Amino acid sequence: MKRLLTTPALRLIMASSALMLLLSACRIDVAPPLAEDAAAADTTAEAPTDANATSQQDAADPGTTDETPADPGTTDAGTADETPADPGTTDTGTTDETPTDAGTTDETPADPGTTDTPLSPASASTDLLLPAHAAFLYPWFPNAWSQRGIDPATHFTPELGSYDSSASQTTAQQLAWAHDAGIDAFISSWWGQGHHTDRALDAKMTAAADDTMKWAVYHEQEGQRDPTVSELVADLRYLEDRYFDRPNYAHVDGAPVVFVYNAEGNSGHQDVLDRWAEAEARFGKPVYVNLKVYSGFRDATPQPDSWHQYGPASRFGVHEPYAAYASPGFHHFASSGARLQRDPQAFADAMRKVEAADVDWKLIQTWNEWGEGTSVEPASEWDSTYVDILRDSIADTTTPAPTPPSDPWPTPPSDPIPTPTDDPTPTPTDDPTPTEPSDPVPSEPFNPLPAEPSDPVPSEPFNPLPSLPSGDVTFGLAGDIGGKNDRAGVVLPAAQADGAEWMTALGDMSYSEITPESAWCDWVRSKFSNPMQIVAGNHEADGGPDGDILKFANCMPDRKNSTMGPGGYAVNYYFDDGPVRTILISADLSVGGTSYKFGSGSAERQWLVDAIRSAPGWVVVGMHKVCLTMGNKSCEIGDGLVDLLHAEGVDLVAHGHDHDYQRTHALSCSDPESFRSDCIGDDGADGRYLRDAGTVHVIVGTVGRSLTTCNHDDREAGYFAAHFCGEEGGSAKGYVLVRATGDQLAVTYRNVIGPSFTDRFVIE
Repeated sequence: MKRLLTTPALRLIMASSALMLLLSACRIDVAPPLAEDAAAADTTAEAPTDANATSQQDAADPGTTDETPADPGTTDAGTADETPADPGTTDTGTTDETPTDAGTTDETPADPGTTDTPLSPASASTDLLLPAHAAFLYPWFPNAWSQRGIDPATHFTPELGSYDSSASQTTAQQLAWAHDAGIDAFISSWWGQGHHTDRALDAKMTAAADDTMKWAVYHEQEGQRDPTVSELVADLRYLEDRYFDRPNYAHVDGAPVVFVYNAEGNSGHQDVLDRWAEAEARFGKPVYVNLKVYSGFRDATPQPDSWHQYGPASRFGVHEPYAAYASPGFHHFASSGARLQRDPQAFADAMRKVEAADVDWKLIQTWNEWGEGTSVEPASEWDSTYVDILRDSIADTTTPAPTPPSDPWPTPPSDPIPTPTDDPTPTPTDDPTPTEPSDPVPSEPFNPLPAEPSDPVPSEPFNPLPSLPSGDVTFGLAGDIGGKNDRAGVVLPAAQADGAEWMTALGDMSYSEITPESAWCDWVRSKFSNPMQIVAGNHEADGGPDGDILKFANCMPDRKNSTMGPGGYAVNYYFDDGPVRTILISADLSVGGTSYKFGSGSAERQWLVDAIRSAPGWVVVGMHKVCLTMGNKSCEIGDGLVDLLHAEGVDLVAHGHDHDYQRTHALSCSDPESFRSDCIGDDGADGRYLRDAGTVHVIVGTVGRSLTTCNHDDREAGYFAAHFCGEEGGSAKGYVLVRATGDQLAVTYRNVIGPSFTDRFVIE
């Protein structure tokens, strides 16, 4: 941790002093046991614990949250209540994994005065030059090949087959590929002293002793519980005895590098910082500690040496000046659909952003997490494609990519700071990859840019998503979709590529551009295979010209295990996912002969109040029609409903209907007939809104229709903080992406096609 005693100059002094002591004592360090000894590493095929369960199942998403992956090395004992024995700790205490005591060796120590080999772990020869390219490596095979009765527990076919992480031939081939890719270091998942990931790391570093590749541990236990300071000190001493002194262990400024997958823990993020700072102080030597980001990490005290995000369910993330990462895809072995589709071009684009970022750590997520499907390691499905992309991206200095904007937001827990990984010393749970929602995503192939001859892709440039913090859950909001390949047919695949786990369709579905309803549903699924949750618009409500919302509901059914309100699914209902409750309503619409006005004393109003008040976290309300707007619509839903949403403290309200994008300040009240400055609870001038300061409204009727103009002199204009309307570019098409953690809603609107425009803000 960064304190007075850990400056580079003092580290050099400490290292020099240590070297003098070593020389005076003529001490010699004996190498740790050979791979054959260290890798008595479990031969049983245990079912690894889910390393990153999704928020829907109260587990952590390995890519987008603070959740902690379960240890893949534990076996399923066959009964749910039994804790499987940890294969790494079942030995009797006289295991071969214990590092050789340098004081009991029969070897004749070399004369330190005649050798060129430095003895100090702070030797310059072990230093890793920054910026460095590092890949997260998982040494838990063969244990993790079988999980939850699935063998192999992966959708893919590694080129090395179902390999043993400890085998020297495995390590040799991985090193060859990694060097070809331009990787400088492996960050190796480490689940504690004596665990099979510990023994495998020992075997791999021993096999790679003469190689230039550097190694560092990823301390996973911090993500499962709150290790005591004494336990952390014991871990550091163990790592020092076993690894830190090796020439191939990574150091920065002479200090051994330790990445930490930290979760918030029972005592909060501050407790994580304090425990690691105290552990380093008690350890008595500098350690380069790299923690996982969390909301507010930039202002935290004490600061560690660096920060990173672990979020492979997102394509790209950056937190300057610390770290940036890229992921090739995310497809959990137990899910039929991918959370992040594999797309080599998208990965290459992400790597260009990583290379352009001004950061110390350029991270690959991951080298070989096969259970979550995030591997870049060669496989039958893609051969060496991702290794080739890495090599070309890292080596290419002739065509630098534009520098991505630095992230001014406090990263949310999936993209927030301490969210690093798994558990400490306690016996890890079951498998290493995240549990997907109970309603699996369909396996239809992702179609990034569908273009039919009769409906060409527009000539406007495709606008990439700017860097964003990741979240526990990521979802899209989109209204007025239609059925054109050069409009919604471009926006919907972009949303899925950006990581939207589901999309909320805010009414006005097809505009009869594709008929009947079932054909439109099939078309949408070919563009966006993740869940699409729908709510009625005036074009498919009673009397609407473009279909029947109940028929749309039949072909695009609920996939979020929703709680139904008056009228049921697609009319009034809500669902919870992670820290967010999404409530969808059909305000000022009639469906099936019933009108929903949400007036005082109505059943639908009371249901809405109950749904808001019982929400466990953030509240997002979505509907088609609007009230506050600078566009060409009027206050159709009535100011009484808007007053209710403000009074109940709804965090975000999303509308369609107006064919434009608009975003208000945080409002505690409003008057659609005039502007009241006292209603602005927070103007969001810095891109941030304080939660409870008011409700933010967004209008996003921008997916499939030509944009209409806004009236900048409208009496309601003072309520709005940002907009993109027809006068700025009528051909633009875009959507809203929301990334949510327990601490933040990070919201981004962007034009996917047409003039480049992005609006983003955080509620925290």
